[in-house]
Amino acid sequence: MTAQIWISTALQIFGTIVLGLFLKNYLPSYIGEKGKNLATKEDIAEITRKSEEVQDEFRREYEKFNIDLNFKYDFYYKQLTELYTQLYAIICQSEYLRRFFLLLNGSKLEFDDAPFIEIHKTTSTSTLKAHNTISNVKQEIKHDEITSFCKKEIVDLIIKKGEFASQKLLKLAVAYRFAFDNYSGSKTSSNSDIVKVADNEEIALITEIVKTIIREFNILRKELRIEYIEKEIEEGLFENVVINIED
Repeated sequence: MTAQIWISTALQIFGTIVLGLFLKNYLPSYIGEKGKNLATKEDIAEITRKSEEVQDEFRREYEKFNIDLNFKYDFYYKQLTELYTQLYAIICQSEYLRRFFLLLNGSKLEFDDAPFIEIHKTTSTSTLKAHNTISNVKQEIKHDEITSFCKKEIVDLIIKKGEFASQKLLKLAVAYRFAFDNYSGSKTSSNSDIVKVADNEEIALITEIVKTIIREFNILRKELRIEYIEKEIEEGLFENVVINIED
C-alpha cells in the first residue's frame, strides 16, 4: 500500500540519518580521548564495530515495526471485507427506507426515534369452500433479500464473525441479542418488568450499534487510504444519498 511504502522509505532515511549522526558525534569524541594522534587499527575496528551495532539495532527495530505494520493493515483489510462492508450495506438499506418513506407519504422518521428501519413482508393463503365462501385465511412471514437486512441479521453477523469486530461492537451485539429476546417486539417474555427494561435497552443498544458500525466502517477505509466520509466518523450518522433527477 502507498502508506506502507511511504513509511518504509521514511524509516530507511531516518536510519541513515541516525547512523550519520552517530559517526559525526562519536568519531570526534573517540579520537579526542585517544589524543590528537592518528587513529590506530584498534580505533578503526572499534568505530566499525559500534557503527555495525547501530545498524543491526536499527535493522531489528525496522523489521519488527514492518511486521507490526503489515499485520495491522492486513487485519484492517480483513475487518472491512469480512464484516464491516456487509454491516454497512444493511445500514444503507435502513437509511434509504428513511428517505423513501419521506418521499412516499411525508413520514419523517427521526434517527433518535427510529435508529434502524426494517421491512416485514407477509403472504396470505385462503381456502375456498363451497358456495364461494372463504375460510382459513393464513398469513405467513415472507423472507427475501430485503427482509433479511434486519436488526437480528446485524447482531448475528457480528457475533458470527466476532474475530473481525471491535471489542465495543462485539459487546454491544451480545448485549443486544439478550435485550432483543426479551423486548416487546419479540413477544417471548410475559414478565412486564423484564419487557420494560428490555424495551429501553433494545432502542439504546441498536442506536449505538448503528453509530458504531458507521464510524468504524469509515475509520477502516480511512486507515486503508480509500474513500471515506469524515462527517460519518465525527457524528456516527449516515450521510444519505441525494439524487437529483433532471428534466
